[in-house]
Amino acid sequence: MDFVAGWLGTLPGFVDSRWSMDIGTGLSVGDTHFTKSLDNPDSDIGRIMYHQDMCLDKDADLIWTGSCHGNMLSRLKLFNELGQVDIVYIDLTGANIDQIYWEFLAKTYLTKRRHIVDYLNQNLWIIDRDIDKEKQLISDQDRIEKFIQLSKGKNQITQQIKNIKLDGIRYTNLLYTDLFQPTGSHYLLDQLGLVASERHHELWQSALKLSTTPDQVEAWGKIWTKLDLLN
Repeated sequence: MDFVAGWLGTLPGFVDSRWSMDIGTGLSVGDTHFTKSLDNPDSDIGRIMYHQDMCLDKDADLIWTGSCHGNMLSRLKLFNELGQVDIVYIDLTGANIDQIYWEFLAKTYLTKRRHIVDYLNQNLWIIDRDIDKEKQLISDQDRIEKFIQLSKGKNQITQQIKNIKLDGIRYTNLLYTDLFQPTGSHYLLDQLGLVASERHHELWQSALKLSTTPDQVEAWGKIWTKLDLLN
């Protein structure tokens, strides 16, 4: 979802989300991450837009893309009905859940990215939020132990995906298996009624290769493998 939102931000008519990629894990980063807070119970799309010096308007000249997990989509229902927010749902039917879970673990915890809140703090691992210690006291061993604990939550994550509520929400349904392909950018734009230059499609194809998490990732002086974590 971060990859799709980031790529859309490169198109004419979209707000540049300063999309980049963590080479180690394939995580897409940029301003699209600000909408992750929509997964919180007290989320407010208006407040998010305000802090980015933007506002919602169905007749706006530019479109801003963001990504979230979709736990609280009902909070966007009014904006959706007013035509201010369009929702794209990535349908995992037929997808390799083991690969998706591995990518979730690696891109969420095994990358040293700027946190949404502490955006300028280059030294904060995202996993540090889940460790009950002062930031300056957290060690790599603490991170290793917490990651091992969190990596056992596949069933919980799978259940959360199944529990996403789309009742009463107007959305575009995209199949994961059709989207994350070299031709996925054509499929995406066809479904959204948009067009892009051939160069944009070439960007999708080249970036897609890098967005796939390799089967092993190094973090905290340790090599983590997909095979070990999924067995």
